[in-house]
Amino acid sequence: MAFDAAAFHKTPEILQTFRNNYIIPALVPSGCTGLLQPLDTAVNKPFKELLREYTELYMDAKEDAGEDIEKWTVSQKRIMVTHVVGEAWIQFCNEKKSLIKKSFVDVGLNIASDGSEDSKLSIKGYEHRKPEIGDWSKIDKDNCIELKGFQEIPLEKEELDKYI
Repeated sequence: MAFDAAAFHKTPEILQTFRNNYIIPALVPSGCTGLLQPLDTAVNKPFKELLREYTELYMDAKEDAGEDIEKWTVSQKRIMVTHVVGEAWIQFCNEKKSLIKKSFVDVGLNIASDGSEDSKLSIKGYEHRKPEIGDWSKIDKDNCIELKGFQEIPLEKEELDKYI
């Protein structure tokens, strides 16, 4: 699971929950979200454009039906948002399914972890097929920088409680 470097994402409780559910966390370093988060790299901009279109269509239809959209309640606005997000997402997934899939491959979130598919990486600012990540599971952990919050988390709740 990829997530940003926010402190609340790296608490022992969160990391233990990942471990308990066999989830390997992938930390996106500060300042790199725009390069490594699939939604930021490929999905958000075209989805927001589609969302604007659906919002305009929804509001136009309500005005044509005689509603004064300037006097909408918070509840009516929430209903509109729920409706247009759902409709836009359905269309987006139907039309841009390959873009969504590609964005996860480009940043390395949906490639083999043994390094055999590193050539599929396409990260903005890097030459195509670079960087090479390799098999991260075989990295010599004694020679790596330890990231605070990602040290080994104890399995026993009593041990975990001392870290929380």
